[in-house]
Amino acid sequence: LEAIFLLASTRSFRTPQIRDVVQWGAPGFRLEGEVDRNQKAYCLDVQQLETTKKLRINQNPRDIFDYIGHLNVQVFSSNQLERFRAEAEQRRKFVDRGLYLLQPLHLRRMADYTRVVKQKNSLLRDPSSIYNKQFGNLLEVWDQKIAELGARIIASRSGYVEKVRQNLSSQ
Repeated sequence: LEAIFLLASTRSFRTPQIRDVVQWGAPGFRLEGEVDRNQKAYCLDVQQLETTKKLRINQNPRDIFDYIGHLNVQVFSSNQLERFRAEAEQRRKFVDRGLYLLQPLHLRRMADYTRVVKQKNSLLRDPSSIYNKQFGNLLEVWDQKIAELGARIIASRSGYVEKVRQNLSSQ
């Protein structure tokens, strides 16, 4: 099950450390599987060597944004459900994992959001920016972009939760 999940999402559901899924003494691993999606066959391939991860679809290299979404899987384990009940951050991550598979654009939005927040924080740590009006204008641009991306992320999450709720109530 872990291999199938890893092939779909490029991550393990059991551990955040990818080295924990590598066989003892091995330099890495390679997973390959065939998937039929929308009446098309795809060969998914994940290769992990040391700190390098390579993703391929039908033997062609792909980035994570193109790769995610070709095989949709979700794992429910008692460990995940306990964390889900305890922490808001875990609930957001759980929803995001489901969204990544259905809406690969959500993964790109999350990456963009994280990048913009890091850039803004870097600017705020720069002592010279406190007295420079140009940096003040940049902060406004960063704030606007963070608000825009954040609103889209919230809307995607809300829509996903509503769809799950509808599916569960119809069961």
